[in-house]
Amino acid sequence: MKFDFQKIEFILDIIYKICKNMISFLKKEVRILKKSIKGVCPVCGGEMYITQLKCEICGTTISGEFELNEFSRLSENQLEFLREFIKSRGNLSEVQKKFNISYPTAKARLEEIIRTLGYEVEREDTIRARTMEILEKIEKGELSPEEARVYLSRLREERR
Repeated sequence: MKFDFQKIEFILDIIYKICKNMISFLKKEVRILKKSIKGVCPVCGGEMYITQLKCEICGTTISGEFELNEFSRLSENQLEFLREFIKSRGNLSEVQKKFNISYPTAKARLEEIIRTLGYEVEREDTIRARTMEILEKIEKGELSPEEARVYLSRLREERR
C-alpha cells in the first residue's frame, strides 16, 4: 500500500486549522457564558441588588437585600482594561501597548472607568484626552473630518 504523504499532510493541515478555529470559537462562547452579575438593570438602567445567596455545598440559603460593590458597574471591556492596568502596576504606557491604543485613548478609558466607579475626574484632562482620541481616529480613518468636527464642537460646548 502506497501513501501519498503530501495529501495526508494537506488533510492534516486542514483538520488542524478547523480545530484551531473551533477552539477560538469555543473560548469566545465560554467568555459569554461566564458573564458576571452586573449592577445595572438591562431593562431600565436602574441599580440592581442581590436578594438571595445560596451555598453550593450544603444548599443553605440566605434571603435579603445585598448590595453589589462598585466594580459590578463596570463592563467586561472596562474590567479587562482595569486588570491590565493593575498588572502593569498603574503604568498606562504598558497598558496602551497591550491594547495597541494611544496614550490619550488609554487615559480616556481609565477616566471613564473612574467615572463609572462614581469618582470625579479632572474635567480639563478628560476633554484634552477625548480630543486626542478623536484626532487619532481621524488619522486611522475611523472618523471622517466632518464627524470629528461634530464631536469636537460637542466637546467645546461641554467645556463651557
